[in-house]
Amino acid sequence: MPALAALGLAIAGYLTLVQLDVLAHVWDPLFGAGSSRAVLDLTHPVPDAAAGTVAYAAELVLLLGRRAPCSGSSCSPAPSPASR
Repeated sequence: MPALAALGLAIAGYLTLVQLDVLAHVWDPLFGAGSSRAVLDLTHPVPDAAAGTVAYAAELVLLLGRRAPCSGSSCSPAPSPASR
């Protein structure tokens, strides 16, 4: 799952750069750069792909930061300060 989140982050980041005019051309193997650029410009001046970039980055952080599942006694709770 982290690989899919990283792929989504890369694609959303690429589209954000196109919408911010950092990159001049968008690569679209199906419809061509002209029609894709027209669709991406519909939300000008707000780059809506930036929302996808933020969402995929958050998903990647959450996926990489989760703990491994507990098994047996390896997941005993930490002792409370009162029980010491």
